[in-house]
Amino acid sequence: MSIKRWWQACQKRRAIRRMTQKLPAMLESRYGRKDRYSVGQVKIVLKKCACDNSTVPYALSLYCHSAEFEKHYPEFSCEAYRSEALDICFGNHQYTESQGSSSGHSGGSFWGGDSSSGDSGGDGGGGGGGD
Repeated sequence: MSIKRWWQACQKRRAIRRMTQKLPAMLESRYGRKDRYSVGQVKIVLKKCACDNSTVPYALSLYCHSAEFEKHYPEFSCEAYRSEALDICFGNHQYTESQGSSSGHSGGSFWGGDSSSGDSGGDGGGGGGGD
Protein backbone atom coordinates (compact mmCIF):
# COMPACT_ATOMS: atom_id res chain seq x y z
CA MET A 1 0.00 0.00 0.00
CA SER A 2 1.37 3.39 -0.95
CA ILE A 3 1.79 6.09 1.64
CA LYS A 4 -0.88 8.19 -0.06
CA ARG A 5 -3.44 5.36 0.10
CA TRP A 6 -2.48 4.60 3.69
CA TRP A 7 -2.92 8.27 4.63
CA GLN A 8 -6.33 8.43 2.91
CA ALA A 9 -7.42 5.29 4.77
CA CYS A 10 -6.30 6.84 8.08
CA GLN A 11 -8.23 10.03 7.36
CA LYS A 12 -11.33 8.03 6.47
CA ARG A 13 -11.16 6.00 9.68
CA ARG A 14 -10.63 9.14 11.74
CA ALA A 15 -13.60 10.91 10.10
CA ILE A 16 -15.87 7.91 10.71
CA ARG A 17 -14.78 7.63 14.35
CA ARG A 18 -15.39 11.35 14.92
CA MET A 19 -18.81 11.07 13.33
CA THR A 20 -19.78 8.11 15.50
CA GLN A 21 -18.56 9.93 18.61
CA LYS A 22 -20.54 13.12 17.94
CA LEU A 23 -23.65 12.05 16.07
CA PRO A 24 -25.51 9.79 18.55
CA ALA A 25 -25.63 12.38 21.33
CA MET A 26 -26.57 15.18 18.94
CA LEU A 27 -29.34 13.12 17.33
CA GLU A 28 -30.71 12.15 20.73
CA SER A 29 -30.52 15.71 22.02
CA ARG A 30 -32.35 17.11 18.99
CA TYR A 31 -34.89 14.34 18.23
CA GLY A 32 -35.03 12.12 21.31
CA ARG A 33 -33.71 8.60 21.66
CA LYS A 34 -34.77 6.40 18.74
CA ASP A 35 -33.57 3.22 17.11
CA ARG A 36 -33.48 4.95 13.71
CA TYR A 37 -33.77 8.51 12.41
CA SER A 38 -34.88 9.92 9.07
CA VAL A 39 -32.33 10.79 6.39
CA GLY A 40 -33.22 14.47 6.79
CA GLN A 41 -32.61 14.38 10.53
CA VAL A 42 -29.22 12.69 10.15
CA LYS A 43 -28.09 15.11 7.43
CA ILE A 44 -29.12 18.14 9.48
CA VAL A 45 -27.16 16.95 12.50
CA LEU A 46 -24.14 16.00 10.34
CA LYS A 47 -24.00 19.60 9.09
CA LYS A 48 -24.37 20.99 12.62
CA CYS A 49 -21.51 18.88 13.97
CA ALA A 50 -19.32 19.74 10.95
CA CYS A 51 -18.69 16.10 10.07
CA ASP A 52 -16.81 15.32 6.87
CA ASN A 53 -19.07 14.81 3.84
CA SER A 54 -17.44 11.44 3.21
CA THR A 55 -19.14 10.13 6.37
CA VAL A 56 -22.71 10.71 5.08
CA PRO A 57 -23.28 7.17 3.72
CA TYR A 58 -21.77 5.66 6.87
CA ALA A 59 -24.00 7.81 9.09
CA LEU A 60 -27.10 6.93 7.08
CA SER A 61 -26.24 3.23 7.21
CA LEU A 62 -25.88 3.36 11.00
CA TYR A 63 -28.72 5.67 12.01
CA CYS A 64 -31.40 5.21 9.29
CA HIS A 65 -33.40 2.21 8.06
CA SER A 66 -31.84 0.24 5.22
CA ALA A 67 -34.74 1.11 2.91
CA GLU A 68 -34.12 4.84 3.39
CA PHE A 69 -30.39 4.38 2.79
CA GLU A 70 -31.08 2.50 -0.43
CA LYS A 71 -33.42 5.25 -1.70
CA HIS A 72 -30.51 7.71 -1.49
CA TYR A 73 -27.71 5.32 -2.48
CA PRO A 74 -29.30 2.60 -4.64
CA GLU A 75 -25.94 1.61 -6.10
CA PHE A 76 -24.43 0.84 -2.67
CA SER A 77 -25.08 -1.74 0.02
CA CYS A 78 -26.29 -0.40 3.36
CA GLU A 79 -25.01 -3.52 5.10
CA ALA A 80 -21.53 -3.06 3.62
CA TYR A 81 -21.29 0.54 4.83
CA ARG A 82 -22.70 -0.38 8.23
CA SER A 83 -20.30 -3.31 8.66
CA GLU A 84 -17.33 -1.19 7.63
CA ALA A 85 -18.25 1.60 10.07
CA LEU A 86 -18.80 -0.85 12.93
CA ASP A 87 -15.53 -2.59 12.13
CA ILE A 88 -13.65 0.74 12.18
CA CYS A 89 -15.23 1.80 15.47
CA PHE A 90 -15.66 -1.43 17.40
CA GLY A 91 -13.60 -4.15 15.75
CA ASN A 92 -14.89 -7.13 13.83
CA HIS A 93 -18.64 -6.82 14.48
CA GLN A 94 -21.32 -8.06 12.15
CA TYR A 95 -24.64 -6.25 12.23
CA THR A 96 -27.97 -6.92 10.62
CA GLU A 97 -30.94 -4.64 10.98
CA SER A 98 -33.21 -7.60 11.70
CA GLN A 99 -31.06 -8.52 14.71
CA GLY A 100 -31.13 -4.98 16.01
CA SER A 101 -27.64 -5.14 17.46
CA SER A 102 -24.09 -5.96 16.57
CA SER A 103 -22.73 -9.34 17.56
CA GLY A 104 -21.28 -9.41 21.02
CA HIS A 105 -23.43 -6.42 22.00
CA SER A 106 -26.36 -6.84 24.34
CA GLY A 107 -29.59 -4.95 23.95
CA GLY A 108 -32.33 -4.71 21.40
CA SER A 109 -31.16 -1.73 19.37
CA PHE A 110 -28.08 -0.03 18.00
CA TRP A 111 -28.05 2.05 21.18
CA GLY A 112 -27.91 -1.08 23.30
CA GLY A 113 -31.20 -0.51 25.07
CA ASP A 114 -34.77 -1.62 24.74
CA SER A 115 -36.02 -1.10 21.19
CA SER A 116 -39.67 -0.87 22.25
CA SER A 117 -39.78 2.91 22.54
CA GLY A 118 -43.13 3.03 20.77
CA ASP A 119 -41.72 5.50 18.23
CA SER A 120 -42.59 4.74 14.65
CA GLY A 121 -39.41 6.39 13.37
CA GLY A 122 -41.19 9.45 11.98
CA ASP A 123 -39.41 12.65 11.08
CA GLY A 124 -39.89 14.33 14.46
CA GLY A 125 -39.73 17.77 12.88
CA GLY A 126 -36.77 19.60 11.55
CA GLY A 127 -37.62 18.60 7.97
CA GLY A 128 -34.98 19.27 5.39
CA GLY A 129 -31.96 17.48 4.20
CA GLY A 130 -33.15 17.96 0.63
CA ASP A 131 -29.78 17.60 -1.05
